[in-house]
Amino acid sequence: MDKWLRFVDRDLEMRQLLSFASRGYAFPIAMYSPEGCCKAILLKFFINSIKGGDAMEMHINVLETRDIRNALFVTDETMWKVIESIAINVAVGSGVARASTTLLRRLHEKLSLRGKTLVVVVDDIYKAIGINEVDRYTKMLYKFIGYLHQEFRVSKAIFIIATFEGVSKRIVSKHNHVHVYMGLESN
Repeated sequence: MDKWLRFVDRDLEMRQLLSFASRGYAFPIAMYSPEGCCKAILLKFFINSIKGGDAMEMHINVLETRDIRNALFVTDETMWKVIESIAINVAVGSGVARASTTLLRRLHEKLSLRGKTLVVVVDDIYKAIGINEVDRYTKMLYKFIGYLHQEFRVSKAIFIIATFEGVSKRIVSKHNHVHVYMGLESN
């Protein structure tokens, strides 16, 4: 018997995420929620729901430290083959998140990102990199979104930084280069 994951009571969050993806976003979106509310499942569901067309999607699970296939999820097999060939020397988990901009630059060299919609979800990065790096990482993503538009001519870009509520929320909330999204409530 097959097991099916039933996804309930997440319509509002899913509509908001799809809205962000349909128009792109100039700022990284820091998505806060309580621990254990299944945000990783929601985000994978979100990534799978937008695949196809001109979209290129990537979900990075920074807490996975052993297997690159579990740390990095993409919906396009061609994209996966390119990433797999260029990610040989990248540490799994937080290393993938830290190297995501380099991976996207190399991906652009192999498969042009011009005119594409780029959706990148980085799950639990603040926990992995530590509280002292929250500002730097978030601002780097903000600058990289502008770079994607100027240099790679992407059509739309969205970076979602998913994490649980805590000190990092206070840190990023004081800046104007990040959008703080308080979605996902625990059931």
